[in-house]
Amino acid sequence: TWLPDAAGVAKPATATLLVGVLDKVGTYGMIRFCLQLFPDASEWATPVVIALAVV
Repeated sequence: TWLPDAAGVAKPATATLLVGVLDKVGTYGMIRFCLQLFPDASEWATPVVIALAVV
């Protein structure tokens, strides 16, 4: 994949920002698409997501 190569070549601050942003965008995308594909799962998963967000 391209991310380890890009992070290895980039300056430390840029690599940290790159990995951090892509991690958050990937998580957001999974939540957004999975909630639309599986709406019933959001009923029981909501307390779990809230608990993880607090931690």
